[in-house]
Amino acid sequence: MLKFNRMKDFPFWRGAIYNAKSPLNLKSIGEELSRFQSGLFGDEEAKLTEAQVDTLRKMYSEKLKKLEDEIRPPGKPEF
Repeated sequence: MLKFNRMKDFPFWRGAIYNAKSPLNLKSIGEELSRFQSGLFGDEEAKLTEAQVDTLRKMYSEKLKKLEDEIRPPGKPEF
C-alpha cells in the first residue's frame, strides 16, 4: 500500500506509476488510484479530471506491458 504524505494530485500518481518497479507494485498503485477516484479516501481532496485519468490509464498500461516484458524470458510465448 502506498504511503500518502502529500496531496494526491496528477503529478503524484504519474510519478508513482513511472517509478513502479514490478507488475505487482504497479497493480497496487492502480488499486490505490481506483479507491482514490471512487472517494473511498474521503472527499477532502479534489479528484482527477477524466482527461487526467485517461492519461494515467495509458501510462499504467504501457508501464505494465514494459514491466511484464522485462520479467518474461526472451523467446518464451505469453499464455
